[in-house]
Amino acid sequence: MSDVDARSGQINGRGAGPGTGPEAGAINFRLAWFLALRSLRFHKIISLVTALGVAIGMTVIGAILVVDHNTARSEVKTSQAAGGQEREDRSNEGLQVTGLPQIERVEFERRDPDASATRGLIAVPRQAKAEDEVPTGISTSERIGEEDYQAMRIAVRMTSLFAFAIGAVIVFYTMRYGVAARMREFALLLTVGESRRTLMVGVLLEAGLMGLVGSLLGALAAVFSGKLLLAWRVTTTGRSVVGAFDVPVGELAIFTALGVLIALVGTIGPLNGLRRFGIGSVLQPRFVTEQGDRDVAEALRVRGGLIWLLPTLLLAAYLLLRPFLQGWLSVVGFFLFESLFAGLFAVVLLWWTRPLLHAVIGATERLLRPVWPLVSRLTGRRMRLSSNRYVFSISGLVLVFSLLVALHGITESLKDEVKRWAEAALLPAQYFEYAPRAKGNFEDRDVADMLEVGVAFLRMSPRVESLLPYRLIDSHDFNLLRGLKGLPPFGPGQVILSHTLAERFRLRVGDVIRITAKGVEHRFQVVEIGDRWGYFPQFGQYITVRSYALFSDGNPLFQDSPERYIGWLGVARSIDDSRLTLSNRQAAPLLPYYRPSHHSVGLTYAQIYEIDRDFLIFDYILVMTVLLAVVGVVNSMLVQLRSRAREFALYKVVGMDNRQVGGLLLMEGLITGLVSAILAVFLGLVLGAISVEFLDGFTLFALEYAVSAKVVITTLVAVPLLSMLAAIYPARMAARLSSSESLHYES
Repeated sequence: MSDVDARSGQINGRGAGPGTGPEAGAINFRLAWFLALRSLRFHKIISLVTALGVAIGMTVIGAILVVDHNTARSEVKTSQAAGGQEREDRSNEGLQVTGLPQIERVEFERRDPDASATRGLIAVPRQAKAEDEVPTGISTSERIGEEDYQAMRIAVRMTSLFAFAIGAVIVFYTMRYGVAARMREFALLLTVGESRRTLMVGVLLEAGLMGLVGSLLGALAAVFSGKLLLAWRVTTTGRSVVGAFDVPVGELAIFTALGVLIALVGTIGPLNGLRRFGIGSVLQPRFVTEQGDRDVAEALRVRGGLIWLLPTLLLAAYLLLRPFLQGWLSVVGFFLFESLFAGLFAVVLLWWTRPLLHAVIGATERLLRPVWPLVSRLTGRRMRLSSNRYVFSISGLVLVFSLLVALHGITESLKDEVKRWAEAALLPAQYFEYAPRAKGNFEDRDVADMLEVGVAFLRMSPRVESLLPYRLIDSHDFNLLRGLKGLPPFGPGQVILSHTLAERFRLRVGDVIRITAKGVEHRFQVVEIGDRWGYFPQFGQYITVRSYALFSDGNPLFQDSPERYIGWLGVARSIDDSRLTLSNRQAAPLLPYYRPSHHSVGLTYAQIYEIDRDFLIFDYILVMTVLLAVVGVVNSMLVQLRSRAREFALYKVVGMDNRQVGGLLLMEGLITGLVSAILAVFLGLVLGAISVEFLDGFTLFALEYAVSAKVVITTLVAVPLLSMLAAIYPARMAARLSSSESLHYES
């Protein structure tokens, strides 16, 4: 028995032995710096990977701050430039509508007796804003849909925060298990008289240096990344950037300091352990005992049933309360409730990690036993005994890929919404602008001639921006088409609303719109809500150009000016609402007077492309976060490799070759990836459904959640593959470990 073993009973407690108490001895800053630099140099790969994790997290959130800062600046400049365009509309290039009636007030009479009339401009459902509350210098067209873009800015910032959080988790994990792996070194230093305070300061310096280097590198990379994203026209709102590039130095400095602070906070647990550990329990030889197996198994038996029961009870409570809360709360309040539920559900779901991990271990072990008998058995035993060590790696992967699944569901839901709208408004139509190349005018008989070849032609005016954006349509053309479809005629005193405009004002068929102009009130009854009639492509935000009220000619409100613009624009539409492709014979009556303006198929793809461009910022965040997750897996395995050097050395001593030792880590990566993929798909679908429901109620988009089997399958396959790829380098390092160097401490 060694001398240390003989004295273990004397120095095993806290404060026993010379200089071992937490208050004993002054802090030796020179030694603390030496220990910190020595650890960073000796474990340089782990230190570099940890600093890289912090740098990537800082790069993501810093780049978003840079992009969003310049996006906000561009919006201000655009708004100022647009100020003063009050009674003038420039919907299409070359068209200028002037002399419009000054609409003073818009009021609604709702058919529902419980709903009172709402005055003024309502930007989005349940988000009222009076006309005089809108900041000066911002035109009506810019206000419409503005909340949608601000909500997107918030979503982008919150998503980038996850990358920053994962970088913090990497530091936390490194310091926790890094200190645990160096406990023998710390115990030996304490036995020769060094104080615990010195060792604790050394740990703080080590974490602070990694956090500082990573944060500074990330801040610098964020500036270049943000500038590159803006050059690629990637913004937080999908809008173009106007003005010179500007760096938010203050915000970047704050988050750089936060990165260092998070690294230091990650040492609280290790420092507490360093302050409390007993020297003898660390220095005496330890072996894996059957008691450890029994302790883990007992813990799982006690908590396993509760872990599986909690999500079920939580889901049942949510389903019971949801109908009442949805009726009582506003859209934002209900979203906050569902977000809280999703957070609680995610926490409970992560509690499933251990039971699910054990289930996947068993299944993988049985599957690989015929091919890899020794590796599968050892890996399964090891992961069962140390399952808590894999929770951080799994949590990071779950967080990243659940966001990936959720965001894909949101973008697909938006694209499906565009496709449904395009099938009603775009694909059955072709668009024309008035540009006569012959004498005379396009007459009513020409409209009748086109009907004979299966095409309806509707003459319209440009879209007019006002408190109630509107367009006029020729009642002769429109009623010919409505008659063929068996619809009642459309005329004065009536109005048709697009779905988007009706949703903004929460109007239904039968409601009455009262418009006051020059002190005279005009009443219009809502007779139809839909997107089949009245749309014409024009410059503006996607949600804006879809918002309009359609009036006929013959209304006194518009007789002074707008009616004379009817016919400036025209829409050829198939009678049966099928996709329209005009032949030369069908278009012949039009071409002397009208020129083709836009192609419906191209417009559909353009709108889908616009959504893809709007979400490019999320793609950037997710690509960087996936890279960060891979770095996290590599980091956790390298840290475990450092603490398991003796274990791998013993494997080699008993006859395992390098391929089998490396295979242990590869199999661990596979199992970690499988568990992460299952949880990520489950949580991602929940987050996506909640987000789409919120966007459907808060914004003017009519969204339906789209679940993609392709994304689910891809996630279930890609995450395990990425985990195995991340394990390749640690596996090669494990195979190169020297058995004699790893075992000489116990000789």
